[in-house]
Amino acid sequence: MITTETDILDPLERHVVVAIDDDAQTLDALRRLLRNESYELRTTFKPAQALEWIASGEISLLLSDHLMPEMTGVELSEVVRKIAPDITCVLLTGYADRVSARPGCEEPVRELIHKPWDDRDLRKTLRLLLREREMRGRS
Repeated sequence: MITTETDILDPLERHVVVAIDDDAQTLDALRRLLRNESYELRTTFKPAQALEWIASGEISLLLSDHLMPEMTGVELSEVVRKIAPDITCVLLTGYADRVSARPGCEEPVRELIHKPWDDRDLRKTLRLLLREREMRGRS
C-alpha cells in the first residue's frame, strides 16, 4: 500500500499531459497544482485544441472535464481512442452520476476523478498512470 507521495516515482520518460476544462478556474487550479511535476502540462478549454495536440503524437495523457459545451469528456475520449489509442484518458467530473459507458464502445476512460479532487491523490494518480504507460511500452 502506498503511504507517502515519495512512494510514487516520477515518470522516467518525457511526458506531456493535456488538461481540458471549460472552467478557467479549474484550469488555473490544475496549473498551480501540477506546476512542479516532472511532465509538461498543457491546458485548454477547446476540444479542437486538445485534439490538435493529440494529433501531434506528443501527448501521453488526457485529463478531461466531463460536462463541456462542445462535447462531453467521454465523447472526447472516444475520439482520442480512435486517433491515438495509446493515450491514457482520465475524466475529471463533479457529476459522476452522469457518466455512463456508451453502448457498443470499449471504455475510453481509464480513471474517473471526482471534483473537488484531493490534490495529493490527483498527483499520485497521474504519476501512476504515466508510469503504467511506460511499463506498457517496455513489454
